[in-house]
Amino acid sequence: MIIRRHRLGLGCGLRQGEVFGLGPDDIDYRRGLIHVKRQVQIINGHKYFALPKGGKTRVVDMPASVASELVEHLKTYPSLKVELPWGGPEPERERKGHDLVLTTMYGNAVAANTWNTEIWKPALAKAGVIPPLAKGAKPWQWQAAPRDGFHVLRHTYASVVLGPVFKGSYPHQE
Repeated sequence: MIIRRHRLGLGCGLRQGEVFGLGPDDIDYRRGLIHVKRQVQIINGHKYFALPKGGKTRVVDMPASVASELVEHLKTYPSLKVELPWGGPEPERERKGHDLVLTTMYGNAVAANTWNTEIWKPALAKAGVIPPLAKGAKPWQWQAAPRDGFHVLRHTYASVVLGPVFKGSYPHQE
């Protein structure tokens, strides 16, 4: 089971790095929108902020259920300012500070590879989606396919949102 601290962003079709780059100022509760302005990326263990994929910001709908989760989350875990290089991991890049909704227990930006290994895959194993970590295996040696990754949530979200639009478009559907 993924604990409350790690359940956010899953209901808006965001990419993993976009979830980790989400700031409280990016959330428009009144209009039910999230402004996707940045993502957290990692190369060779060095995290940095970057524009979303394709170099474009965007706005996505935010269901009321996600809004209420965010409100509760931020009451328990207030956002923290994180400073990282902008645009790449090189130390000479300009560093920018952003308040982030999700951080580590130490107040750092979340690294996708660590989150996948320590949170996501154990939750999948506990739910019976993937096999448990083999005895003697290193913590990163999960037997999981790409279809078991976080990105599948983006595809699931798209299917749920677009499903009614395409219902009946294919011969096997009634």
